[in-house]
Amino acid sequence: PEAAFLLPPAWPDICDGTWTETPAPTREAASPVGSPPGALESSCQASAFEQSPQSASQVQAVSAKEDVTGAIAALLSSSPWLKRTDFDPLVRQYLHALHGLGGLDQVRTALAQVRASTEGRSRGSVRSWPAYLVRLLKNMHEEAKQNRRREKDQAPRTPQKSTASGADLTPPKLSQEEQRKAAEVLHRQDELYKSGE
Repeated sequence: PEAAFLLPPAWPDICDGTWTETPAPTREAASPVGSPPGALESSCQASAFEQSPQSASQVQAVSAKEDVTGAIAALLSSSPWLKRTDFDPLVRQYLHALHGLGGLDQVRTALAQVRASTEGRSRGSVRSWPAYLVRLLKNMHEEAKQNRRREKDQAPRTPQKSTASGADLTPPKLSQEEQRKAAEVLHRQDELYKSGE
């Protein structure tokens, strides 16, 4: 029987090479008992597909960062009046917020508007380019949030479902005959209750 290899608490993830307290063991020392030295590699490759929610959000964050960085680089290559230093952390934060609202398309749209707004301006005509870009992006972010709210409000609402059982909580539509029968049953129950039976 093969022995299972358990990671000590000091080693959060052996696959990505992050070690906290103790140095990384050699491949032979880290391999499960009785398995060949390369067995750990294949288990790391397999575990890449079994991501926890935390690692999935990290992948999403890396993707957003890459998207924003790539979109800025594309804008800088086509807009010689803008400099990389104009995109300070606050500008990038607004671009990340726009990415959260509409993905890469929203970022590209915002940067196209930045390009159109800054085209033809001399560097000396703006006192602080990062502050100017923040102002533009802040307005675009507010507009994108309002559009998203409007879309949410216009979306058709579905009946509420109970989270525990999945039962429909909306009252059923009863015909007049069913309403009459239900009223009679309630009236009889009320009379029985009052008479003490």
